Amino acid sequence: MTIASAPVRAKRLKSIAFALLTSRSARWLIGLWFGDTVPFRGTRIKTASRGSFEAPLLLAGIYERAEIDFVHRHIPTTQRVIELGASLGGNSCQIARTLAPGVPMLCVEANPEIVGILRENIARNCGTRPVEVLHGMIGDAPGEGILEIGGSTLASGAGHRGVRTARVPMYSLAEVVDRIGADPYSLVADIEGAEVAFLTVNRDALARCTVMIIECHATEFRGRRYTLDEVLALPLQAGEWEMVDRYHAVAVYRRIAPAR
Repeated sequence: MTIASAPVRAKRLKSIAFALLTSRSARWLIGLWFGDTVPFRGTRIKTASRGSFEAPLLLAGIYERAEIDFVHRHIPTTQRVIELGASLGGNSCQIARTLAPGVPMLCVEANPEIVGILRENIARNCGTRPVEVLHGMIGDAPGEGILEIGGSTLASGAGHRGVRTARVPMYSLAEVVDRIGADPYSLVADIEGAEVAFLTVNRDALARCTVMIIECHATEFRGRRYTLDEVLALPLQAGEWEMVDRYHAVAVYRRIAPAR
């Protein structure tokens, strides 16, 4: 008889717990009780539909947990923030409520089906804080891109096989940075591999960035395949950044070279 090790048993238990939490029955009960607006870390987040896949993750407080924990730990509260891949706004609201009053934030979201929900969640939870929402996706040059939209907001992005597609305005990170002015900024990004564009060919857009929190992804960019480890290492190659925290694919980088 083979006895599983403690880490293996723990992983299996987590998988079982996650499956139960996100089961159809659990989502139905959450939808019955809360409708399409679910409590999440001191906020209330509207989802794309009643009983959505994200609803139990929000209710349990584990939606984008690593990113949000790092936001509270590492983002300067007096420095403006750019968030790429804002989705429903669960993370966005946490960031905005962490910042000092009056500090601006810019959220970029590609999925046209949830941009309105993102704006609604920010309006509900962030009061008069200066948060701008930009509909678009991030690439290496301005233009238009094809977004693959999955069955949940956790499974959409360029280069991913979705259940439908949408044509979306594409912006370089430099264009997005220009919208928030010349001051230093922090960056939070979860854009399903599109981060490679500004970590390689568009590095100059990071010249005024001081802190980055990125969920990195294995991806293909300009004909080259990047593994997850290669993407995680990209900010370190020029000697301008150090990795100061990490949880699996989510890493925090702090600028060690002077911001320009």
